[in-house]
Amino acid sequence: MPNPRQEQWCLERLKSAILAQHPGAHLRDELGCEPPDFWLDVNGRRFAVEVSTIRVEHEKTCWESLCKLVKQIESTAILAGTLSGRYHIRASAELPRPRKARKALEAAIREYVCETRTANSSPERELWVDGMLFGHIRKYAAENAKLHLMGGLTNTGASEHEIRDELQRLLNERISRKRKKLADCEHPTILVLYDCYWLEDEMAGFVERIKESPDTSFFHAVFLIHNNKDEVFAHQSCPLVG
Repeated sequence: MPNPRQEQWCLERLKSAILAQHPGAHLRDELGCEPPDFWLDVNGRRFAVEVSTIRVEHEKTCWESLCKLVKQIESTAILAGTLSGRYHIRASAELPRPRKARKALEAAIREYVCETRTANSSPERELWVDGMLFGHIRKYAAENAKLHLMGGLTNTGASEHEIRDELQRLLNERISRKRKKLADCEHPTILVLYDCYWLEDEMAGFVERIKESPDTSFFHAVFLIHNNKDEVFAHQSCPLVG
């Protein structure tokens, strides 16, 4: 469950997206009565808004630390001009705690990035730290400059296919739970999904999974916030502003 500040932040992102679609629309919001999380009036039309994060609670601290480390490596490599292309880093073990081990993992990632800088794509390489297999890294595209971290759903070395199957299961569960929560609501509903741990690599893939969920059609709209940066209406039965 997102905390109140996170819920409010998600609501503000939703409002900004509505105004981007419908400049000049009059918006007014207030706290809901559980359910919903919020009431949002759009040009006088009232919507019930529910917010849900997609994550696994027991992995939260480990995954956040790993995300932070990868983002630091990415930022430094971009500034140095050594990161060219898109990479997958797939975690199959927890982030090593000793500082020395973390430095070794960071060095292994940087070495692969530097070695493959001019390649369009490169074979997957194992990432070993202190005799333990941490995961794998692979360059899969030449355009842009990005390190994509995968594996946050299970942290058990699952394949990308298994991870995405688990993501679909989680999405179905969360969307179904929210549908049941709002089943008696007399107003149209908006569901805000916040992917705070980048559980799906590409926005388009996440949107397709939302559309495939059997309970998505219950909602007037489903708004997806993808890893703090990207956002999209993954589902809209009709425009929010008539």
